[in-house]
Parts: sequence; structure tokens; C-alpha cells
Amino acid sequence: MALGGLVGSVTAAILTESYDPRYCFLFSAIMSLFISIVAVKLNVSLEYEGQESQQEQNLGFWRDLKRNLGEVKEAFKVREFYSIIIYLIMKGVLVPSFGSFGYYFMMDVVKISKFAYSMLSVLGFCCLLVGTQLFKTYFKDYEPRTLILFDAALTFVLAPLTFALIFRLNLEYGIPDMALIVFDDAVSSILSHCLVFLPMSVIYAKICPKHIEGTAFAILSGISNFKGTISSWT
Repeated sequence: MALGGLVGSVTAAILTESYDPRYCFLFSAIMSLFISIVAVKLNVSLEYEGQESQQEQNLGFWRDLKRNLGEVKEAFKVREFYSIIIYLIMKGVLVPSFGSFGYYFMMDVVKISKFAYSMLSVLGFCCLLVGTQLFKTYFKDYEPRTLILFDAALTFVLAPLTFALIFRLNLEYGIPDMALIVFDDAVSSILSHCLVFLPMSVIYAKICPKHIEGTAFAILSGISNFKGTISSWT
């Protein structure tokens, strides 16, 4: 994830800073086509790994859909499974995301360049590597609920830095915008990765019912992604 993000951010920085937007969309389309070609070449037998018989592999679309829906129903019988889903939905509704606001604030008020904004993404993915190592070394044995509470407390402590940037108070104290942005982004990215993202991923893996791990994990991941969309709407 980190290496792909680093390469993608650097590529985006060069394209958006130096070329017409049409070329950016053209490059994106070509890469999407390349991914589609690779996907077509994948070994189809992987789709049926773990199924008990050849007959299961030839159910047909409707019977296959019915079986998948039955697996979903089975997953929702697990208390931990639907409790996590309720948590994700509540977080999406109650905790708004200001990503779009932040982007336009950086561009229109702070006036950073597209290249500099992409470099902040590079920084974020470097911090992802650091956060992964911190989790592996120091936090993997902690209860996930403890880590999430710890992240909430640190987020509360760091919130005044964002207010200082928005109200331009940092300039009154002689702190450059970029210095404050880099510090805030780096610390926030590291903390959110090692205290929230990785612990939640471990929880997803642990609560997936046996024999339907793929279906269950896909549901949790999909709802987790949709949580971000809900937060943006909020």
C-alpha cells in the first residue's frame, strides 16, 4: 500500500503540475485498461479455491447468487460481525470528514502548489510505513478498543493545530504554514494507521466466520469504505 501510494503520488505530482488535465485523465484510462487486461489473465480456478466439489463450481449465476446471499445471512448471525458494522455506520454519520474542504483550503487560501500537495501525499504514505512498524513493535498486543480510545485522545490534543491553521494564528506566532501542515499531517497519519487502521483490519480478520472469510471480509471492507463516503456527506 505504501509503495504503491508513493509511486502514485509522485506520478500525480508530475502530471498535475506539468501537463494539461486531459493527459492526466488519458494516463489514468490507460492504466485502468492495463489493470483490466491483467485481471482477465488471472487464474479462474482461484475463484473456487476451498470449495468442496467440482459441482459447486458450476452452480450457475442465480444459484451462485443465492449461495452468496446465504453466506451473508450466516455472517450477520455473528454478534461481533454486526456490532462492527453498526460501529462503522455510526462513525460515518457522527464523525464528519473535511477532506474536500481541506483540499480547497490548501489550494485557495494557503496557496500551495499541486506538486506540494502531492508531496504531502508522499509524506502520508511514508508515515504509513512508520505507522506499520510502530504497530508491529509496540501496539500489536494492546486491545483494539484501547488503541482507538488512545487515538481519540491524541486527536483531541492535536485539534488546536488545525484551528490555528484555519484561523491563520500560526502566522501571528511566526510558524510557517508548510511547517505546521507537515507536522500535523505526519503525526496524524502515523497515529491513525497504527492506532485505528491496522487494529481494525486485525478485528476484521478475526471475526470473519469460517468458510465464508472472503465474503465476510469483503462486506466489512466495503462498509468501511462507505463509511468514508457518509462522513464526507455529513
